[in-house]
Amino acid sequence: MDNLEELAKRLITLPEEINKSQNLIVSLIEDVKAKQGELDKVEAGIRTEISEETDGNGKKLYTNAESREAAFIQVSSDNSEYLELKNDIILINKVVNTEKNKVEMLSNEQRNTRALLYFFGGGERQ
Repeated sequence: MDNLEELAKRLITLPEEINKSQNLIVSLIEDVKAKQGELDKVEAGIRTEISEETDGNGKKLYTNAESREAAFIQVSSDNSEYLELKNDIILINKVVNTEKNKVEMLSNEQRNTRALLYFFGGGERQ
């Protein structure tokens, strides 16, 4: 009987655990959006600088999309702010995915615990 009581206690705590993880996911997604906004600004600045670069005669240095993209890749790979923001987004997304897995596991545990309590608790008694 102790095991059923432990299962019942666990079942009571699971919704709060699930809710905490879901709230954390929402907060982390907001963080990603904020970081992405910052990253977009840095990227726009880099692209603007590249598109405005000229040679000694005042002629545009990068005349086509391919050359501008190649320059962007090179410049952004040396830009510490850009790289830090990209890395932050990657790390936050990993935490989001971990928390989503946790929510799934807790939800499965909740469902299984409920089923076990129903089965071993006698189910619906007539």
